[in-house]
Amino acid sequence: MFDVNREFMVLDQTIKEMSKFQRSAICGYEKMKQVHPSSGIPDIKENSLMAARKGAMDDFWPREAMPDFEPKSKRFMEQCHKVGTRILSLLESKLDISKGQITDCNTLWGDKGKYVVRLLHYPPTRSFGEVPVNQWRAAPHTDFALLTLLFQIPGEDGLQCAQRHHSKDVTASDPLGWQPVPPPPPNRGLIKEK
Repeated sequence: MFDVNREFMVLDQTIKEMSKFQRSAICGYEKMKQVHPSSGIPDIKENSLMAARKGAMDDFWPREAMPDFEPKSKRFMEQCHKVGTRILSLLESKLDISKGQITDCNTLWGDKGKYVVRLLHYPPTRSFGEVPVNQWRAAPHTDFALLTLLFQIPGEDGLQCAQRHHSKDVTASDPLGWQPVPPPPPNRGLIKEK
């Protein structure tokens, strides 16, 4: 999927913007538009969200520019869905929640599906000249999902995690305490729990 993402992100900007992000559908492409409350300014990144909900992606697949994008993405989504469903079923069991109470909500291609895959590209910061003080590639945030499967390219670092801060005001005297998250070995992912 890393190759598919790379191929998509190097497409001409006009082609990518044909799938412009739509908040109501939770899908589409955007570049340097996402603003997290922690920073108040757009992240230095581009991303494309794919919602696995019936009809949501009909006008978003770049079929002409990348005919294999849709089938490869769907295959990847199905594989991730299996892993995610397994993890959620273990969570149900561990928390003594009725079987299916969480996993039955985690559907692919149904009318009310909330399953989303985000492809990300963080351009090199040197291409922006001097980066403003409060500028991030991805500002501190909490994911909107119950479960996030995170895949990193082996050998590429930069991911950091911190415990939830007790206030929204992060200062030099009261920092978040960022910890680097090294890339996992090949063919392994990282899991973020909400």
